[in-house]
Amino acid sequence: MIFLVFAFLIYFGLDSSNKLSHVIIPLHYTQISKLFLIYSNRSLYLPCKEKTSVSLIVLLTGHLNLSIENEIYFELNKSILTTSCFRSIKIQWAELSGNNNSYAKGTYIMFENVLKKQYSLSSASYVFWMEPDCIPIKSFWLDAAIQEVSLPNLPFWIKGSQFRGADELLPVNITGFQVHINGNAIYNLLSSSFKKFYFSKIKPNIKPNRAFDTGIFELIYENLPKYRQFLHKFQYTDFIQNTYFYPPKIESFKQINPYTYLLHTGSRQADPSQF
Repeated sequence: MIFLVFAFLIYFGLDSSNKLSHVIIPLHYTQISKLFLIYSNRSLYLPCKEKTSVSLIVLLTGHLNLSIENEIYFELNKSILTTSCFRSIKIQWAELSGNNNSYAKGTYIMFENVLKKQYSLSSASYVFWMEPDCIPIKSFWLDAAIQEVSLPNLPFWIKGSQFRGADELLPVNITGFQVHINGNAIYNLLSSSFKKFYFSKIKPNIKPNRAFDTGIFELIYENLPKYRQFLHKFQYTDFIQNTYFYPPKIESFKQINPYTYLLHTGSRQADPSQF
């Protein structure tokens, strides 16, 4: 029986290293206040029931600034939300400057460097890319994220939410926007085939001035005959929802969506402490 279980895990690529290893929070130093709102002791929602093996990485766009770094370490290390849930807390600097330190270009660079396992990610397996406008609406969201990559779930490249906001917010000039998986998602850094697919198929052909998440799916859906064999590697989940705006009646939303723990609310979000 043990041999059969082991053979199953090997066949499907589900060995003990296939687990959520990191939560990555990419942000500009001007967004630090949003980080503190989510992870301060005033937040209503604990990430976990008990301490996990997941590491938290705060990935800042600019160059090393010890004053900012010390402030972040101080705030996160005094928060029960981080110290009781994450194995470790690290701050990494992307060393971006000039045009590279803009939202669109900077996010691209950091995302691709994450795929290359930079920023102290050499041991990473699955990572959750969680931008500062990704708001918890329920306790134990980190436990839920861990469960998304655990058995009986099969391996994936990206797992997250399609656009689930209002129709009037849909852009008319981006193919596949309704079905694209928002960038706040879980990524498989163990998969060499995923990295090969991205860097050989997506990166050379992606349209300019696109965010990395919309750019990936725009290219796929404009070339479905070529890429449909890979569609099963991109999986939807209720664990996170890309609503872009926060719902006006959050309690009703939570009742209708009992498996949703996080909302991507976009730039016009509310103070997460009100949830």
